[in-house]
Amino acid sequence: MVKATTGSNAGISATPESQVRRILETLALALANIRQRRLQLQAREREHEGRSFSESVHTVPSADIPVIVLDNFMDKSIAFTPVILDWAASVVEAGLAHCVITTSSISGYHEVQRAQPQSPASLVSLADASPIEAISLLQHQLAPPNLLQQTTPDSSSVESAESYVQRLDTASSDSIANAAQVLGGRLEDLQLFVQKVRAGESVDAALEDIVQRSITEVRKYAFADDSEVGQCEHTWSPEQFWFLLTELAQHNDVEYDRVRSSALFAGKDDALLGLAEAQLITMVYNNDRPSRIRAGRPVYAAAFTRILEDPGFASSMTVKMNKKFIALETAKIREAEDELSVLNVFRASVEAQSALTSSMAIVAASNGYKGRDKGCRLSPEAYIGQVAGTSGRCQGSELGHRPRESWMSWMRSFFYSSPQVPRTTDAGVQPSIIPGIPAELQGRVQFLLRIIHSSQQKIDRWDAETREQVKRLASL
Repeated sequence: MVKATTGSNAGISATPESQVRRILETLALALANIRQRRLQLQAREREHEGRSFSESVHTVPSADIPVIVLDNFMDKSIAFTPVILDWAASVVEAGLAHCVITTSSISGYHEVQRAQPQSPASLVSLADASPIEAISLLQHQLAPPNLLQQTTPDSSSVESAESYVQRLDTASSDSIANAAQVLGGRLEDLQLFVQKVRAGESVDAALEDIVQRSITEVRKYAFADDSEVGQCEHTWSPEQFWFLLTELAQHNDVEYDRVRSSALFAGKDDALLGLAEAQLITMVYNNDRPSRIRAGRPVYAAAFTRILEDPGFASSMTVKMNKKFIALETAKIREAEDELSVLNVFRASVEAQSALTSSMAIVAASNGYKGRDKGCRLSPEAYIGQVAGTSGRCQGSELGHRPRESWMSWMRSFFYSSPQVPRTTDAGVQPSIIPGIPAELQGRVQFLLRIIHSSQQKIDRWDAETREQVKRLASL
């Protein structure tokens, strides 16, 4: 109907993305016209001053270039975000405009860098106000109102103002300072605190309510099993966040690289970026890279401490985290054992043990199983242990209360606890040799055995801690 009456296409069949592209192209054309007018104005000024206008100065001063602000960009996911980013990168590269993007999304900076790979984007992170500024803000906004200005014919309003003054008089400056310390410099939390106090709550009650709400938010979003948290993808596990929570409850901030390289995160950024996207943590950038990790909001630090002090929840999460640690170390042991099996280490060690048994038995038989102690007759196993250098003892001797170590115990201790000898060229230093293993595989086999030994020690420690936490849960 529109085309029949006006002769122009109504554009109804166009997609939203194509419509956005047309709008952006029109805006780019307007920016190009502004740039052309600036250049013409520069040409007239130079001609008036008697200076030539060469091709090399066909640029507009940076102060005269328009500035485009994309406010709250990428706070919510939209389908044509890449289209807008590509357009913004093109107008910046063409010198048509400066582009400033404000966003609370941690992934926004990475998206801008992908859209403009030729030149780096400058990052400015906004921090919370200082504690002194937070206290000053609370004192200013909680100042008693002027009763003369609020006096009206209605006496109830005067009584309300008078009770407000009395309530603030009872609240000491230490309470306000403590509230500012817990809430930090986050303006949203400070304004909520002021609203609660003005609504009739005491300073302590208002602060406690905000902290309790923060605890609820953390438990709802951080430990939920949902695939998404609001607009953010749930890329972390409850065990990962619990590990981070225990660190942040003890320290104001933690090193980003140390958390990233821990066993639970395994050198990957997905979980940390997801937590930052959900505003459960905040990343502090240094040289355009994450440097330290803090709580998502200052009040979350108090919430983390409260959650850690909950004995039942803390014990149950510690058990889950330790089981995760044990599973990771068990996987390491299994991987090392698989490689040892490929290297045929177990079969070679069994053959070496069989050969050792035969030779030791011959020596023991030829000596009649006579021990080193006079009047003592050893069993073949005990005598082999003495020949091997272990603490085998006479049966029935005065040292017989000590457990005898057979040659299998000696072999096991030698096989799993070979000391790590530093590589030197001294003639007197010889590396430990595992019987039955070729010389070219000695280093690799010992490395794998040390991994198994270290992982098993960690598993034993976490298993003991898990049993303690289970006992604590049973006693609650």
